[in-house]
Amino acid sequence: MRTIYTKEEIVILRECGKRLSRVLKEVARNTVPGATGNELDFLARDLIRKGGDEPAFLGYKPDGAKKPYPAALCVSTNDSVVHGIPDDVPLKEGDIVGLDLGITHKGLITDMAVTVPVGKVDKICPVLSPPQAVPSDYLGGVLGGAPGKLCWQGAPHRAHNSLCGHSSPPPSGRGILAASNKTAANLIASVREALEKGIAAARAGSRVGDISDAIASVAEKYGFSVVVELGGHGVGHYVHEEPFVPNIGRAGTGPLLEVGMVLALEPIFNEGKAFVRIAKDGHTYKTRDGKRSAHYEKTILITAGAAEILTP
Repeated sequence: MRTIYTKEEIVILRECGKRLSRVLKEVARNTVPGATGNELDFLARDLIRKGGDEPAFLGYKPDGAKKPYPAALCVSTNDSVVHGIPDDVPLKEGDIVGLDLGITHKGLITDMAVTVPVGKVDKICPVLSPPQAVPSDYLGGVLGGAPGKLCWQGAPHRAHNSLCGHSSPPPSGRGILAASNKTAANLIASVREALEKGIAAARAGSRVGDISDAIASVAEKYGFSVVVELGGHGVGHYVHEEPFVPNIGRAGTGPLLEVGMVLALEPIFNEGKAFVRIAKDGHTYKTRDGKRSAHYEKTILITAGAAEILTP
């Protein structure tokens, strides 16, 4: 059953979202080489409680879990998809880390996640973020590419030299798409774009499938896979509420979006295949092929116009 929030509850959720955003941005700023997940979790707990609020995930037991989640912050590194449990392993240069956090403010909850690079990661063209498709008049075949693909550093190949200056092709045998789309920076940029597209599709009178279709179209454009088992959800009174918001679906289908609904949209893309598994800890989802995963999440309010982002 989906919940329609009152004006009084929305005021609280707005403040809750602002507080969560401030905390998560500070945690992300401290996600550097040498930091550990436990240190980041301690920082998140400290900042939340100094603000007079409580961590929403600490002690939360999702459906199917055998035991409650033991931390405030989810720290999912590289091939960990979501719900990674913080530990004492130092982060390394080149890691990518998903940080997922929720807080409870005056009895209501907001949820937010970002994926951040640790130090320097695989590079993306500095003038193109996220990567763009090659113009249809691209002369394929020079490096085995084809129209609609990307150059090896993420730039349209036809305008390659003038836009990004990456004049050297990848080593022989590496296709243009495979070498560009599979960088960490492109993965992060693409899932962030998907969140923006999903939010733009979230309007009263539309359906959940419109959000799902918008998110999936970005994954398809850049050649990433979409995790089917996981996705967005309602949030507010509880961490997870109806409706479930899949990251792949058909436009015009699914539950109707109504003014006053509060949703946490959470696109999740894998660098390799979409298949995931649950680790022995009972909480962490990991990619089956060991390749990297990234996700972004914001809590939004459905309004009569464009969706309002509650976790800016």
